[in-house]
Amino acid sequence: MTRKPISWNAIAALTITSTLTATLVNASMSVASSSQPAKPAAIAAKPSLQLAQSTLLQRTLSGHADFVHAVAISPDGQSVFSGSSDGTIRIWNLNSGEMLRSLSANTVVNTIAISPDGQTLVNSSGRGKFVTLWDLNTGKQIRTITNFSNIVRTVAISPDGQTLATGDLDKTIKLWNLKTGDLIKTFTGHEDYVTAVAFSPDGQTLVSAGSGRDRTVRIWDVSSGNQLRKLSGHTDWVLAVAVSPDGQTIASGSADKSIKLWSLKTGKLLRTMKGHGSWVRAIAFSPNGKLLASASKDKTVKLWSSSTGKLLQTYAGHADQLHSVAISPNGQTLVSGGEDKVVKIWQLR
Repeated sequence: MTRKPISWNAIAALTITSTLTATLVNASMSVASSSQPAKPAAIAAKPSLQLAQSTLLQRTLSGHADFVHAVAISPDGQSVFSGSSDGTIRIWNLNSGEMLRSLSANTVVNTIAISPDGQTLVNSSGRGKFVTLWDLNTGKQIRTITNFSNIVRTVAISPDGQTLATGDLDKTIKLWNLKTGDLIKTFTGHEDYVTAVAFSPDGQTLVSAGSGRDRTVRIWDVSSGNQLRKLSGHTDWVLAVAVSPDGQTIASGSADKSIKLWSLKTGKLLRTMKGHGSWVRAIAFSPNGKLLASASKDKTVKLWSSSTGKLLQTYAGHADQLHSVAISPNGQTLVSGGEDKVVKIWQLR
């Protein structure tokens, strides 16, 4: 069903992928330092009593006919966006769960990003050599950027809304003028395809994740295109990256089932969080940076303290593996999507 065009304002919220389990959970944490690899301190996680799942799940949004690969929340916190293998991007009212509009992408929607002013949506297909820009006021396509040599896996929009970053199967990261679609520069250095990209809050730094034999997190200077640091430590593909709201910390999620926190300034490994039973496919910081949500192939979303690494909550309810997670601008709501074809909206504890 289709509703009248709507508009959104303020700052973009996006992030890529998942849902959470309500039980008492024991998780092993290890505090690791890149300068002290020997004998990392082991922390026996003793999560506080977790809330019952029925008190956390607010609603389930059904309508997609295939996997939900991406979820995002509008800058004003009023709408949820979901991208699916069914070739559609759906827009839902966050509070009521009503579907407001469906955009026909006519291909798999792998990732989505919303501009800070809430006026533009960008999606990659994960199967095509292009990205598509949409006007969210009209629901119409603005343009399609096709100057790619290989499939585009991931997209991100800069905090000022001027620049689009894409990660490709050709192992490169490209920066584009969001308004004109012109290519600005290309970053090279990854040894395998790029799975995720994220801007720092000031827009001066870009963080990327590498798959295959690469397995690294890389930090880039946006203005020059120079690689500032290469962060190694994951033992399998790095599938997700996020930068904390204060710009101090990078979070990375991996197929090695772990989440690592790094200093953006020094590249030092701050902490490793373990608890998922399979790949960590998506991560998102809360607006105040105190919480980190992770979505996994193990069908759960987990909520962590970013300062201590403590597991705070596990949300379960999805019937299949997860691909995406996002947290609302007010920090009160969590959204997840996965291969069970639904989007779930949860209360953030």
